[in-house]
Amino acid sequence: MTGVAHRAYREARDLLLESYGDHDAAAARFAWPELGEYFNWAVDWFDAVAEGNDPPAAAVVEFQNQVTNRQIKVLVYNNQTVTAVTTHIKQLAESNKIPLVGVSETLQPLTATFQDWQLSQLRQLETALSLQS
Repeated sequence: MTGVAHRAYREARDLLLESYGDHDAAAARFAWPELGEYFNWAVDWFDAVAEGNDPPAAAVVEFQNQVTNRQIKVLVYNNQTVTAVTTHIKQLAESNKIPLVGVSETLQPLTATFQDWQLSQLRQLETALSLQS
């Protein structure tokens, strides 16, 4: 997304946030922003928002040390977030024989109810934790 489209989308989002609780005002003021011919939500919005928001280096080093020293029992990660940092941490956990559990907050399987989907993720965590007992 171009900088112009990104700003237009952010402005439209901000308008809706400012109008929270006042449906009539939101309906009167909101117009869908012009985003151009092609819009990829994951790349054009989330990547732009995440740009420059990597965790501080000291926090990454501290977490790497916790993984290397096996101070964690399970690495729970968001399987919707893939960056160089998250990939490295997952590889580090695997090499230290720490179980991985990928979770998602927005990729509900079409074949499961919300409750079944969330319970499935919880059971995966429970299984991983039991491996460490």
